[in-house]
Amino acid sequence: MKEVITLNNLNELIEKYPQFLSSKEKLKSFLSDQYPTEKRNINILCIMYECEMFDDIIIKKNFSAADELRLLTQLENDYGISPDYSTPCVKICENTFNNDFKNKYNCIADFLNKNIKSVEVKPTIAIVEGNPADYEVKVSNGEARIIKFIGEPTNMIVVPNVINGVKITSIGSEAFTNQTQIEKVIISEGIREISNGAFSNCYSLKEVQLPSTLEDLGSNPKRADFENSINAVYGVFEQTDIVKINLPDNLIYIGARAFNRCCNLTEITIPKDITEIEKGTFSGCTSLRNVKLPEKLTKIEPFAFDDCPSLTEITLPENVDYIGKSAFNRCSKLYKVNLNPKLRVIEANAFQACNSLREITLPDSIQFIHDRAFDNVWIRSDPSSLTVYCGEHSYSQNFAEAKGFNVEFFYM
Repeated sequence: MKEVITLNNLNELIEKYPQFLSSKEKLKSFLSDQYPTEKRNINILCIMYECEMFDDIIIKKNFSAADELRLLTQLENDYGISPDYSTPCVKICENTFNNDFKNKYNCIADFLNKNIKSVEVKPTIAIVEGNPADYEVKVSNGEARIIKFIGEPTNMIVVPNVINGVKITSIGSEAFTNQTQIEKVIISEGIREISNGAFSNCYSLKEVQLPSTLEDLGSNPKRADFENSINAVYGVFEQTDIVKINLPDNLIYIGARAFNRCCNLTEITIPKDITEIEKGTFSGCTSLRNVKLPEKLTKIEPFAFDDCPSLTEITLPENVDYIGKSAFNRCSKLYKVNLNPKLRVIEANAFQACNSLREITLPDSIQFIHDRAFDNVWIRSDPSSLTVYCGEHSYSQNFAEAKGFNVEFFYM
């Protein structure tokens, strides 16, 4: 039998969650949550824990082949476990309790005494079993992606985190697209990614509950498995009836067109670790009035807030340096824009057809403004209807005067 070593990142997990080594029950519960398909190995590891084999490996600073054979023989004689099955588990423990670990700790109790008091306990993720008949799934490395919902039409969906004993961590591109009867979706904890178009064109979808574990709302091109995801035309929740949605703090990526044409979405707070508003993310959100952007934001990509006629004011965080083409095009009620002091580029039509815009402050940091960045019907008939506040002798002053805008100086 070919030897296969699994659960090979335990050394990272025990540093992060040392409490799972405090009892056999906690060890089994934690490992079952992390590796739902590894039942045999988990059972063997729990036996090894109970008969103090973990300490045997730690105490022996130079754990030899003879020491390994002794443990394998004990597991076979006392518990009837074949070496074919126990050898990978002993290897897992050797990799986990390596020299770095042995140099810090003398035994499991020593490790717990030094770590358990200062550690935050990881909340247990409730298992939500899905009916295998309702889903097409693709399994890779012990985890699964929902490829397609094939169940009966329903107005409420609870997306599971386990199907056939395999942990679900991803919802694939267009997995629920065109399920027009769905009104409410609850996505279970443990799911980390919702790919492009997953719930697009679910026209009746009004309420969505996202898990705290979610990292990617859209197919993140920086992920290693991005090429395995269909590059769907639609955004995750494009053309749905969502009114309000709470985005989890754990989120690090929101994909292009994620909320495109969500015409009833009224407000949104972007989580703190988002650095870019992707292309067309909120385009066509005609009811969107309130937007709170995170401090880490650096770019607003083309068409990000195109055709948001209910948006009246926008404040850019300090680190934004780029506003893309048509980013705020057709925001017809936008009258106040607070640009930040690090902004460098404003692309074509960025504020085109913002017919309520009467004044704007352009910082000295700006290096390029497209000739048609502020084009609208009022400016075309009377350029001086737009007042630009800027620094004297700046690029912004030269731009504003060349366009015929009214110029007022500010002094820092």
